[in-house]
Formats: sequence, structure tokens, C-alpha cells
Amino acid sequence: MDTLEVLGRNIKHYRTQLGMTQAELANQSGVNRSHLAGIETGRLNPSVKTVEKLARALNVTVSNLFGEKAG
Repeated sequence: MDTLEVLGRNIKHYRTQLGMTQAELANQSGVNRSHLAGIETGRLNPSVKTVEKLARALNVTVSNLFGEKAG
């Protein structure tokens, strides 16, 4: 599994663990919902700033989002 797939899987894992929809996470993080969908599927390569926004909204570290253990 490549880095973008791991990142996307982990974002989705933490989002669903919190009971959030993509729209809710997009709203809380300031990331466009369709962009978030592309990140979660591993199709889009987000900027560091975007990953930081998502981590903050999910109340996890950036390292958590890149780790192999979630999901």
C-alpha cells in the first residue's frame, strides 16, 4: 500500500471512528468535500497544510495519519 493510500485509509478510519461524514469533516477542516473524497481514496496528493487541517479537525497528529496501524 502506498503512502497516499495509507493516508486516505487513516483519514477515513479516524473520521468514521468519530461518527463524522465527509461533509462534516470538510466543514470543520476547511477542505472541500470532493477534495477530501479524493484524498480518502488515495487519488489526490494533499498539501502538508491540508493534512495539518485534517489532523487538527480529527484531533490526531499528522504522524497518526501517516502511520500503518490505524484502520
